[in-house]
Amino acid sequence: MNSVLSFINEILNWLSSNPIYVYGILVVGVYFTIQMRFVNVRYFKKGWQLMFSKKGGNGNSSCASAMLAIGARVGTGNIAGVTFAIMVGGPGAIFWMWVAAFFVMATSFIETTLGQLYKEKKANGDYVGGPSYYIEKGLGKNYKWLAKLYAIVMIITFSMFYLSVQTSTIITSVYTAFNITLMSGLGILLIIVLAVLTAFTTFGGMNKLMKISSVIVPIMTIGYAILVGLIIIMNISFVPTFFKLVITQAFAPLAIFGGSIGIIIQTGVKRGIFSNEAGQGSGAIAGASSNVAHPVEQAFVQMNTIFIDTFVICTLTAFVVILALYTNGQGAFMNYQDSLGFSNASQTMADIQSNVPPSLIATLSFNTFLLGGGKLLAMFLFFFAFSSIISDIAYGYQNLSYLTRESGVKKTKVLFNIYSIMTIVMVLITPFLLQLAKINPNFDLFSMADNLASLLFYSNIFALIVLLPYAKVLLRDYEKQLASKEEIKFDIEKLPIKIKGINK
Repeated sequence: MNSVLSFINEILNWLSSNPIYVYGILVVGVYFTIQMRFVNVRYFKKGWQLMFSKKGGNGNSSCASAMLAIGARVGTGNIAGVTFAIMVGGPGAIFWMWVAAFFVMATSFIETTLGQLYKEKKANGDYVGGPSYYIEKGLGKNYKWLAKLYAIVMIITFSMFYLSVQTSTIITSVYTAFNITLMSGLGILLIIVLAVLTAFTTFGGMNKLMKISSVIVPIMTIGYAILVGLIIIMNISFVPTFFKLVITQAFAPLAIFGGSIGIIIQTGVKRGIFSNEAGQGSGAIAGASSNVAHPVEQAFVQMNTIFIDTFVICTLTAFVVILALYTNGQGAFMNYQDSLGFSNASQTMADIQSNVPPSLIATLSFNTFLLGGGKLLAMFLFFFAFSSIISDIAYGYQNLSYLTRESGVKKTKVLFNIYSIMTIVMVLITPFLLQLAKINPNFDLFSMADNLASLLFYSNIFALIVLLPYAKVLLRDYEKQLASKEEIKFDIEKLPIKIKGINK
């Protein structure tokens, strides 16, 4: 059994680590950006205006869908993931996170446009959509197997592995900040509280998930920005140095990090995609649930959620961690070694990378500049990760809706109840999975989540490339109406080409 798991993990690891995947994310992003004539720049302002517009009729508002997407994107990747990127690739990894994020905004635009184009209206008036829908309808029935495979992998990846990753980060950060253990009363209480909160959200259905995200996400995002803003104000003189380190070391890394430029690029791109999820299709699922006048309007909004995730939240975390590492030069590493109990002063960054959880480095970084900073970080990590859990559950709901479209009402209800119970079980068993990971090196939640996500990327990008002409036509249609100052309205009959898979 162990050898089988090892073999499967090796195949998946190759899919997520080979140059085709890592550099393909950048190449495809550049290609889409050019094809869409830098839509991420031209409609950046429009995205903010539409994000807070009111909805009309059935469906969720653009803002609610955006909050769901931000909730998924702003999670452990923004703190633990960013810290890991710096630990492995140094400050230069952040530069490549920025580069990747800039170009995949166009990828997000296309997938969200297609999600809106091929969405379906349920009997209760809610909208559902995403890659499974545009793969089946847009590519044709011959690709229905790929659409179903995508839905199944999405449920496994987000509602099991990503959910468990978010839970494990909550556990690790809270245990570290408050010095508690798994088997202590407080440790067990934390797991129970998480399970109860998950049950409360998952049995409430999609609408409850959207409402909770709409409340949690703005508060946690603004609160975290204020926290880091205080640190920036107290260390304002470091800001030029921060940008200098990020840019210069993107091409000339310090020897202490032990990484080549290739490793830095790969680390920055992979951690960036883990955080903002662009290309995986999750943004299209969130965007499809909204009711907008034209499909591209929600796509403008979804692009800006990537900006919030990577250019704002990830950069804020990077500033604190890099500031902690460089305030006193390389001597700062000595301080971390002392804090972590290293007895040998010659320990290198490689030792820290292999022995210290990224969340612990982040905790120590915040403790360096704020009294109780680690505890405050644990609090924000809790909300970041839990908002991601909510979104991960919601994405599972939407894909289960796709898989059960042709099932009877009774069977569908049973499957949704089983799914809800599964998400609660994943929260409860996460502490034991963390212990298993320590015993079995082939079992790594973060790596397995990364590896499964690559399957989503390959299938989704294939569909985006084939259906790209539709996204281009829809953008031109919107621009034509905008230029003529007409009331924006989507009418498929007026498009110059026939859209495959749409019933007029």
